[in-house]
Amino acid sequence: MGVFNRKSRTQVKSKSLWLLPVMCLVLGGSLSIAPPLLLPALAQTPEISSKKKEADRLFNQGTELFQGSQFEEALKSWQQALKLYREIKDRLGEGNALGNLGSAYNALGNYPKAIDYQEQRLAMDREIKDRLGEGKSLGNLGNAYYSLGNYPK
Repeated sequence: MGVFNRKSRTQVKSKSLWLLPVMCLVLGGSLSIAPPLLLPALAQTPEISSKKKEADRLFNQGTELFQGSQFEEALKSWQQALKLYREIKDRLGEGNALGNLGSAYNALGNYPKAIDYQEQRLAMDREIKDRLGEGKSLGNLGNAYYSLGNYPK
């Protein structure tokens, strides 16, 4: 299995990339994996670059904690990452952090808070025209409303 490069439409093969869709399925499609893979090149000052590296580290740490069912600790990492992404105006990183926060609250059974974070992410996804993120947000909103028994939503 490989990943297609949108510009050249050539297939890039990797032995480890097959794990990405599997992880998304195992986790209910709720997590946005490795935001650095998705970000366009940014004009970065050393300060922004440093904050971005720290935000990405916290984001990935939160993902690992979530996968280990340490939801409260994952929340803390993603909240810190969200703060940094907002400081450096990294909209895609911010959206991914919002979505993951919503997923953690969903896992903890706090569905109203999960819905709030997913709605924030959905609004941002639509603003920046991130169709993949929009789809994930809608799916995660559906899961939260389903958990509340609000089937028409």
